[in-house]
Amino acid sequence: MVNKRQTPAVNRRQKPAPLPKAGEAPARAAPQASFGYWLFQVHRRMHAIFLERLAPLGVTGAQWALLAWLEAGPKSPAAIASRLGVDRAAVSRLIDQLESQGLVSRQPGPRDRRVVLISLTRQGLVLLPKLKQVSAETNREFLSLIEPSQAAQLLALIRLLGERIENSEPPVTG
Repeated sequence: MVNKRQTPAVNRRQKPAPLPKAGEAPARAAPQASFGYWLFQVHRRMHAIFLERLAPLGVTGAQWALLAWLEAGPKSPAAIASRLGVDRAAVSRLIDQLESQGLVSRQPGPRDRRVVLISLTRQGLVLLPKLKQVSAETNREFLSLIEPSQAAQLLALIRLLGERIENSEPPVTG
């Protein structure tokens, strides 16, 4: 006997929910219609691949961020914590890890010996270009999925949004 029950159409493509107009919030928007949803999905996938590529170099994502920022010169733990958006205890642990790997060193400040400055060691300076290459390759790979003009526009818009969030009054917080 033939089963007359109909199977659901799982292969049919549903049209995505329309995006709301500027300044308009939908009453019940599907997550797929949300800017935050897509931003998170892209970040999640890109971050996971980036971390996989950093692992053979012995560096985590947080360590990479700290090392990259130190390229500009020595920084205090407080400045690093502020820049990375983490507390000083977390920065202290990161510094300890990187110091044990020989990638950073602590030195007294030139004007005030009570101030500690963190800087890249020779080994850190040698590793940094490899880390930057991993970052650039990961960015290139993801951005190659769209046209170069779209990639440039996307970067410009996300940078603009980030700057406006940073400078907003009252500040936009998470």
